[in-house]
Amino acid sequence: MSGDTPELRSLAAAGAHQAVVGASELLRFNKEGQILDNSAYDPMVEPIEKLADALKIALEVERAIGDTSKPGNQLTGLDEEQGQLYAALCRYLDGWVG
Repeated sequence: MSGDTPELRSLAAAGAHQAVVGASELLRFNKEGQILDNSAYDPMVEPIEKLADALKIALEVERAIGDTSKPGNQLTGLDEEQGQLYAALCRYLDGWVG
């Protein structure tokens, strides 16, 4: 666990917060239903982006600590599929501030 640092733990807490906010809006929709004509979710909450950001952060933590001895992740700490997902999330979230 040489990569386990207070900074990474803080990053993980930020990811958990994003996940909780996104999941809370999903639960709100389950209980209350649609609140706007053009969206299932409250646009101020942005649950899709929050959950995507939480997943991106989880991958960043894994990348920092991940096992670089496994095939396909010698440089990043992520396997090939995780690396592709991370890149897609970065593209999706580019320009989003949440």
